[in-house]
Amino acid sequence: MYKKITEVDLKFSSCDGCPSNCCTGSHGFALAPLILEDFVETYERFPILFASVDQVFKAVFILHNENEDCRFLGENNACEIYEHRPAPCIMYPISPLFDEIVVDTNCHGVGNEGEFLCNSSGFSKKFYHKRIDGFYDKLQNTQKFLNIVRFQVEYVITIDGIELFKYIGEDLEEYQEFIDMHKKSLHLVELHKEK
Repeated sequence: MYKKITEVDLKFSSCDGCPSNCCTGSHGFALAPLILEDFVETYERFPILFASVDQVFKAVFILHNENEDCRFLGENNACEIYEHRPAPCIMYPISPLFDEIVVDTNCHGVGNEGEFLCNSSGFSKKFYHKRIDGFYDKLQNTQKFLNIVRFQVEYVITIDGIELFKYIGEDLEEYQEFIDMHKKSLHLVELHKEK
């Protein structure tokens, strides 16, 4: 369950002994929202697509489908790309969504024991990522991009009941580098189709 960090006072113990539910198809989140800055760290390892979630058009990436674990979850539930994880994985269980910063209280390490995680003043630097700096300006630029893209998409796949789309419109001079990263990531969608 996600709660606004301004409404909780929580600590984080550790990932030790964690069943890595955040990375598994049966428990974890299958899709993570992106801002444009995130595309650079994401497109080579995860497919970037577009979705309408709760009537809001978003850029998202597929961590896994609802039937399979993240493909980078290795032996002993260890992340095989730990040093190259995308921002949502680095920051977890903290998550900057599209209008606020929240914490996943279902995370194994979140509770009343351990080091400071979050409260109404903010969250631990341990979960910091540069994406949080100037986040609302970055979000505004991402929304400008999404407002252009949203009417020029085609259905690709459904994950966790959410329809995902790819861009099929013309080149976008101002945002072409992000369109190119999106398109380069599309070959990875095949890894997430049901077997």
